[in-house]
Amino acid sequence: MTKTQTCSDIDAFAAIADHRTGTPGDLAASYLLLGACTAAGVTARLISWPFARRLIQTARVQLADGTRIEGTPMFDSPDTPEGGISGQAGPLDAATTLGVARFSSQEGHPLTQALQAAREASVLKGIVAIGAADGIKPGIAVINAERYGNPFGPPVLQVASEHASALESAPTLTLEIISRWRETTACNVDALVQGRQPDLAPVVVMTPKSGWWTCASERGGGIAAWLACLRHLAGSKPLRTVYFTANSGHELGHIGMHHYLKAHRSRIREAALWVHLGANFAARDSQVILQASSQDLMRAMHDAFGRHGAPYHQSVPVGTRPLGEARDIFDGGGRYISIVASNPWFHHPDDRPSISVDYDRADNTVQAFVELVETAANQPAS
Repeated sequence: MTKTQTCSDIDAFAAIADHRTGTPGDLAASYLLLGACTAAGVTARLISWPFARRLIQTARVQLADGTRIEGTPMFDSPDTPEGGISGQAGPLDAATTLGVARFSSQEGHPLTQALQAAREASVLKGIVAIGAADGIKPGIAVINAERYGNPFGPPVLQVASEHASALESAPTLTLEIISRWRETTACNVDALVQGRQPDLAPVVVMTPKSGWWTCASERGGGIAAWLACLRHLAGSKPLRTVYFTANSGHELGHIGMHHYLKAHRSRIREAALWVHLGANFAARDSQVILQASSQDLMRAMHDAFGRHGAPYHQSVPVGTRPLGEARDIFDGGGRYISIVASNPWFHHPDDRPSISVDYDRADNTVQAFVELVETAANQPAS
């Protein structure tokens, strides 16, 4: 595995413009991974599952002077009635019909928490949410739909930050969101590197492969690390069997991961280790967070990152429910290591390689994970 390969993998993934679950871009990413597995001599397959895709017909807010601002609905909020909802506009905590609020795509941000609280309260008839990647960077950056398929609260439209002044000063607004649903399929990519002693507990390497727009630095690092680990083990013939899964549905409440775990429920506890290659560690100016289910695994991560010059900025206390798909392994009592990070371009259309990716950091982190996975895959029976 070389730095050039890491760069190539990120660039190939980012060349696909839209990675949302169930879209042609999501399928193209799946075939990209299938081709890379085949080239490495590893058999992989698409695992399809039923998916109801939300197709947006209308998503806009209109000012009193007739100006229309297009946006993106929150995918776990409902539609408005035909013709929309009109009324007085104001802050979330005001006695208005339509709330107007700023938020950040970083879900733990205080502005985002206030927005989510207003959604839960369901007092407002609708909300116009003004979003940016870190609460500052211009443009639109959306948040994930944790309850996709079970919409809650009022209709919510996400719009770009450049409209903040006009919306926050508007006395009245009309909000209209109209969707239709298409029954289709989405898919995960599963692969297997057979171990020399298949009776030993396996290792599982997982990464999400779907997200909003190009998501080069958000998802590209995980994709590159997933492929690097697969290629390395394919050539080295590990002691333990290693399962690889790249899942769709990340931005929609991890539904692809849930499909995988439904089919392999016993694997949560049976696996010797789960390796979660999470979001954003390839991003410029990101803050990298390491997560592990035990102190010995956390030390192993620290040591590997140190050897390969891969930076990290925080380690989540062992025993804390982790961020990302590793939370499903935590909930099931499995052993895991995990990486996630912040990202100035999180869920932003400008998350493209030329703008957002730190290739040196990405490659160093990929090398650290190759070492960690190789060590786990060749751990003899205790």
